[in-house]
Amino acid sequence: MHKLKIESKKNVFEFIFDKHKIIIGDNYKRRFEIINSIRCFFNKISKTEYSSIKNFKNNIYLNENYLESRRHYFFELGIGFELSSDLKLGSKSILLKYLEVVFEGIEFFDDVSNVNRLLDIFIKEFFEEESGFGNLTLNVDVQPINAKTLIKMLELCFLKECFITNESDLTYEDNILMQLEMINKISILSKEKEVFAIINVPLLTKKIYEKICELEKGVALVFIDFIEKDNFLSMNEVYLLDRIEIDLMNEEELFELQMNHEKNLSLEQLRKDLFVQCDRFIANDYNIDE
Repeated sequence: MHKLKIESKKNVFEFIFDKHKIIIGDNYKRRFEIINSIRCFFNKISKTEYSSIKNFKNNIYLNENYLESRRHYFFELGIGFELSSDLKLGSKSILLKYLEVVFEGIEFFDDVSNVNRLLDIFIKEFFEEESGFGNLTLNVDVQPINAKTLIKMLELCFLKECFITNESDLTYEDNILMQLEMINKISILSKEKEVFAIINVPLLTKKIYEKICELEKGVALVFIDFIEKDNFLSMNEVYLLDRIEIDLMNEEELFELQMNHEKNLSLEQLRKDLFVQCDRFIANDYNIDE
């Protein structure tokens, strides 16, 4: 069990979870504040004169320890993902992080060491008789193959049913599931870092939910607008960001709410009553099946 604490400006948000937390509700101002605070923390946005005067905070703690951003891969997943852009392997590319983890330490493999040695011999022999320019000699060194150089050599595309595809061929679920699959592979393969993911999806389908549950290591905060068809969530997963703002796994907050409640309810009954509020966000009229 984990406890995540986010200090945002003068507010504090706490989430208790196993692998992920489902944040549901239509308090979009608070949602923005949480997401923006996490984004600024990982992007190391400098504190301004204004925030200093106002004594605004922007800190994240995991299990009472200050979160070290360098030990986490930070990802924002959602419908804004563009496959063609991600394939360009820019600094925020999920695929780039995946390839870096896959090829980590590849230069120490015997086969790669042999290739580097043979390539160096081949290039120098090839230039041996053609390297003279008057009284100057062209010296050639070969950049050895490592994770960075190998990634630069790759030409990437995705195939679907053996045909090249791009984002125009993807369904809503394809788009989200692809991102989740990549960060899950990263969390499994990475030896030194864990994943910290903001998953922002308008409609949480059963397939997307099941893929989120597969996340091996790290933290996932899942912000949703609607649940597809039925409420398949468990109470312990839910953080209500609604008229009432509460983590249904946080017994201290539940006890405080119980003490001030107009009805004499048990703690468990209160949790159940709050959980029922999720039914307001079931999107029975939505159908994304092909």
